[in-house]
Amino acid sequence: MSFKDNFHKYCFKYFIGIMALAFTLAFSFSCTFRDDVLPRELSLAAPAYSKEVSHFVGPGGINHSFKIFKLRPEVVQKISQNGLSFLNTMPSAINHPFEAKRKSYKSGPYRASFPKWSALPIRNDDRWKRRSYSVDIGDQPTAAEFFGDVTRNREFTNTIDAKNLELFHSVIRSGKGYYAYGGYRDICVLIISPENGLAYYLFRD
Repeated sequence: MSFKDNFHKYCFKYFIGIMALAFTLAFSFSCTFRDDVLPRELSLAAPAYSKEVSHFVGPGGINHSFKIFKLRPEVVQKISQNGLSFLNTMPSAINHPFEAKRKSYKSGPYRASFPKWSALPIRNDDRWKRRSYSVDIGDQPTAAEFFGDVTRNREFTNTIDAKNLELFHSVIRSGKGYYAYGGYRDICVLIISPENGLAYYLFRD
């Protein structure tokens, strides 16, 4: 094999290696952003339960995350006593990143925060459903509708622990807690249940 052929072969392998490294870093970076948007005031540490699926390419309905965090007693007390007046005046809610206002995916929507908190139950509207995938399956909101699994055999929702999913549905349909959407296109939602001492984080793109 000539020097020219060896050189081209080496360059090709080098290029493939660089591309693989770039994809790996981009994947890790984006996943980190998803967790970093969680309000610091809520002191959400490592999740008590996590189920997610991520791909190198997206968006397109192929990246999902369902996480459960345990709330600290002092945080539960603050939310129980002050509710929306506390959540909507948190620095993270008032000074949310400018990326939340951008319409381009290239701006990195994972940086967006949760600026507008509301009381549960969650409204079963177009913000909750993925209109491109979902069909109505009832009056009550479901995780399957949020992730767009309804017409695709619930391929992600079925991987979530059944007991955790049952409690989650009970929480979002109750009037005991709070929620806020984050990111442009409402790609994620954070739900607080003081009664259960839990916070739920759902992500989709």
